[in-house]
Amino acid sequence: MKRFVSLLLGLLLLLSVCTSCASGTQDDDGLTVVCTSFAPYDWARNVLGDTEGVNLILLADGGKDMHSYSPSAADIARIIKSDLLICTGGTSEAWVRELSEKNHLQNTLYLIDLLGDNAKHLDCTDEHHEGHSHDDIDEHVWLSLQNAMLFCTEIQNRLCAIDSTHADSYASNCESYLSELAALDSAFRAATSAAKHKTLVLADRYPFRYLFDDYGITCHAAFEGCSADSEVSFSTMIYLAQKVDELLLDSILITETSDGKLANTVKESTKQKNATILTLDSLQTVTDAGNESYLDRMKKNLEILSISLGA
Repeated sequence: MKRFVSLLLGLLLLLSVCTSCASGTQDDDGLTVVCTSFAPYDWARNVLGDTEGVNLILLADGGKDMHSYSPSAADIARIIKSDLLICTGGTSEAWVRELSEKNHLQNTLYLIDLLGDNAKHLDCTDEHHEGHSHDDIDEHVWLSLQNAMLFCTEIQNRLCAIDSTHADSYASNCESYLSELAALDSAFRAATSAAKHKTLVLADRYPFRYLFDDYGITCHAAFEGCSADSEVSFSTMIYLAQKVDELLLDSILITETSDGKLANTVKESTKQKNATILTLDSLQTVTDAGNESYLDRMKKNLEILSISLGA
């Protein structure tokens, strides 16, 4: 993908030189905000509200997984001509930094950079995963409501700087949305405080570190982060089954992108073989951005966690 992006960058270099919009100032056609993935898109949508003359664009739409998304020439052209580009800035979006640097884009917001030392590293979910220590930053920052509140505040700041005419509206919209995020965060805290246990088994990749760490949840997972590994060892599968038995868990979690095969194998390897397989949404794909919201998906995650934790 890197070679593909580099080629597109070369083809569009002339366009970027001739484009005056890259400076991050609003042009005569109104404000254009481009978001690379769903969560930032929905946050920006809430801060923007019903402001007229705004073109809000989601690149990885239509169920595309952000980990495998490749920008088209049209996508790159939209980015270059945008007033604000919002991305998570993680490993999967390394192409964004390359594009921004080569084209000297002045208004790119890398959300992960806002975390500073609070960004989490991709390390082992527990001691069972031997020899898999990583220095890479975990890019799934959107799964923390605390992070979301920080990010929305900065999105508001950027929009106000670009479009001061509607600054009061952006500030009001953001304040209202932050209240909703805070209320949901409180609901998560209440549910986890009432939980019978705070340990889960995830028969899948592990994108939930930010979410679980916020509420003191321990997770035993088949893979760390969003590992490219596709096969789990027999010992890991047995380990997860033993954890279900040892902790008397009623459920086994998977992500929305899982086919469920590993979870079923783990289930059949437990003593009771009666654990319910539940899906926790990592928000890595989008099926219908027009009818879904970040809050809706996170509320569903709260429901699933409440069941899994016995809250």
